[in-house]
Amino acid sequence: MKKDPRGSFFYAPLIHDGYNGRNNHVKGEGIMETKLLGYYGEQAALAYIRHQTDYRIRCCNYRNRMGEIDIIADHGRTLVFIEVKTRRSERYGRPCEAVEWRKRQKITSVASGYLKQFRLWDKPCRFDVIEVWPGADDQPVIRHVVHAFLAERR
Repeated sequence: MKKDPRGSFFYAPLIHDGYNGRNNHVKGEGIMETKLLGYYGEQAALAYIRHQTDYRIRCCNYRNRMGEIDIIADHGRTLVFIEVKTRRSERYGRPCEAVEWRKRQKITSVASGYLKQFRLWDKPCRFDVIEVWPGADDQPVIRHVVHAFLAERR
């Protein structure tokens, strides 16, 4: 984690220093490794947010003891917690369908920790999902689901 030169928030570097090379294959889906697919999706989502939206990115891969949130950004006065879901295809459903109630509950807990850590309880928040899958010409296909879900309680 490094201090963001533009503010008091912390961010994780976007470029990984090394890949551990483990075989994290999705069952029956060839040899593309799951971590690399996830990294591809997060980088595509970041490029989309930076160049095609008016969001201001605060933090990437924010972690606390409860888990991780892929992207935290400001959209006007609203703090947006963004989950990025990447799939090879829509054969098994849309990527956002993988954000089931347990995952929503975990994201909500991590978001609460972030709000507490930075004393942002008075800021309006929402939860978005960005779906990514590889297109025909190696360009990512991106679908942004704004206000994808409400905060989940335990």
